[in-house]
Amino acid sequence: MNDIGREISQSIKESKWLAIKYRNEEKGNTSYWISILDIDPKTRKLKIDMYNHALSDNTYSTWISFDKIEDAKMLEFTSYKGNENLVAKIEKNLSDYSFLHYDGFNNDILSYLLECYKLDNDPSQDKEASTLLSGIDVEVLMKNQYIMLNQEQVDALCRIISFKDQKPNEALYNEFVISRLSVCSKNKEEYVFVYQKLTFDPKTKYLSLDGEAKFNQSFAVDGKCHSLSNYTELNASEFEDLYNQDAEQAENIIRESALHFHETISTLPNIMILTREMGVNLGHIFSKVIEKHEKNILEVPFRAFFGDISMKDNGKRFLRLFFMIRKSMLTRCWFFIMP
Repeated sequence: MNDIGREISQSIKESKWLAIKYRNEEKGNTSYWISILDIDPKTRKLKIDMYNHALSDNTYSTWISFDKIEDAKMLEFTSYKGNENLVAKIEKNLSDYSFLHYDGFNNDILSYLLECYKLDNDPSQDKEASTLLSGIDVEVLMKNQYIMLNQEQVDALCRIISFKDQKPNEALYNEFVISRLSVCSKNKEEYVFVYQKLTFDPKTKYLSLDGEAKFNQSFAVDGKCHSLSNYTELNASEFEDLYNQDAEQAENIIRESALHFHETISTLPNIMILTREMGVNLGHIFSKVIEKHEKNILEVPFRAFFGDISMKDNGKRFLRLFFMIRKSMLTRCWFFIMP
């Protein structure tokens, strides 16, 4: 089960919806998605927009009790217009919101390492999920940065979120994306090298582009890795810089090389799910580190590493913490804990 306070905090910081299970005395446990609009720290009540796709196409606002939330998971494929005033209020009064575990200690490094580890695994296309969405005008989406979905598209996307985002599979990391530059093989396989994330807001029914272009320096198809280095002599960082400065020139480099493999490139936007297999559940390991810190039993080197350098060795065995960071198209990290 996830740490409810931490999931809520992360959803507020990232302006993403949560899937929750809620204890209701009249109706029993109920499940729905929520976006958090405000919080009363004295009563520990949350003002939310609530959405249950199975019951209604619309959202509605209400207050719920933090203490009646049985489980919560942030939905990566979603977004909403966050409340900057709420963020400022929490950050200025952390002690009043201690039940949220909003900033137990500086865990930005752990979040960064976890993201690096996720992206260090070669992505592949989830073909089953990628075929569920159809009829979206990608030209309008790319031009306006967002598009309103019709009800049929909303229904399909909610099913995708339920199975690929809401239900956790710790062995997989999924991204909801639109491709920007791909290489297509003779077998119609698609190797995605440049893409952009997508998010969905159930309240507005908007599907939106999220952030800047992202890059894969390798891509897996049927277990076989296809590397960007097969198509250009530029290293990953150089290609990323070139694409951001002159996308057409970068595309031409890939196009010329693809011809030698009897392949073609595609710059047509294509909505899909990218999935990465995770060999180790670092999220679980890092959660244990945070839990130890909150209980004040975190080993001395960790406490020093995360900012509490005044701590002295109290006789506990030291752990050696090694980081090796390689700058490339995707910054990669390796994390080792040794006795």
